[in-house]
Amino acid sequence: MPDLSKSLPDSREAIGALGFCHLERFRRRLISRAPASVRGGGALEWHYDKLLLDSLGLGLEQTLAFIAGNIPSLEEFETWIKATAGRPDVETAARFNAVVRGEAYSGATMRRLASVDAADDVFSPADLEFWRINGYVVLANAVDPENLRRTVEMIWRAVDGDPEDPETWYRGKTTRTMLQVFQHPALTSNRLSPRIHKAFAQLWGTSDLQVTTDRCGFSAPLRPDETTQAPPMHWDIDFRFPGYLGTQGILYLTDTRATQGAFSVVPGFHLRLKDWLATLPPGTDPNTLDLEALNPHPIAGSAGDLIIWHSSLPHGSRPNHHARPRIVHYINMYPARFGVDAGNDTGSVAPADN
Repeated sequence: MPDLSKSLPDSREAIGALGFCHLERFRRRLISRAPASVRGGGALEWHYDKLLLDSLGLGLEQTLAFIAGNIPSLEEFETWIKATAGRPDVETAARFNAVVRGEAYSGATMRRLASVDAADDVFSPADLEFWRINGYVVLANAVDPENLRRTVEMIWRAVDGDPEDPETWYRGKTTRTMLQVFQHPALTSNRLSPRIHKAFAQLWGTSDLQVTTDRCGFSAPLRPDETTQAPPMHWDIDFRFPGYLGTQGILYLTDTRATQGAFSVVPGFHLRLKDWLATLPPGTDPNTLDLEALNPHPIAGSAGDLIIWHSSLPHGSRPNHHARPRIVHYINMYPARFGVDAGNDTGSVAPADN
């Protein structure tokens, strides 16, 4: 196989029928297995990668699997993109290209962002103070109830389960904490919720945000012979830059009790992470430690609650000891422009590879 990393096009070049900058560079780099830092890309290269996939409506895992398994030509890759996520609209491509080229947005994009700025706040000053101190906040009624119902129905079909027959909840394997389901009209509607966009805009201090194309989750109750289920408490950050603002989010699609595999965090740890890391022996990977000793707090919630948390909080999910599954959709938003400072005192985007 030729070394395509030696002839990578510039990210600003829009090559291919879809008209997206960075797309052909991304394809060639992955095929050649060149690192994200090739030609000095580093964190900026990763940002463009993620922004590209989220703009196209593609999940990272499914895209990497397709490229690794098919080694597609650009034409084949674009055909797969359209078949998987639909053909992207002109405004989406124009916005992405403007980010990569450092150009101004179109009038349509500016009007859309202005409408978010003009919308009523969804978080009160008390909510924002809670966020500052605890590092997480809950947005109630984040999406339309009818869309919640459609999303839950789609997930039950995806797991081939019957809500009224517990034996069907365990088909294939005993837990399905993460479901590799990315494309569905109900998921798209959740991601486009005006309340969700406004919530993240308040936390980041800008409406110029990109929503993620993330997965769903289904956690069946533990069976009597099971002792564990959920992934351990962990972080998803680069520890070289502790405390910088990154957000993550999880949408409860059904009512979720504290004992029902509820999402859990260590409140306030974003404010002391840096000092805590300084106490560890050199070379220690914090994710290998027993983070249960930090006393994580499970967050119960109602259907339609979106929990947003600061990425510097240790987080995870509790084992499901309830009678019903936990069903969720992961949703996050982040600044489209690389290196944008947060509009609050919790930090700024980490200038690091992820």
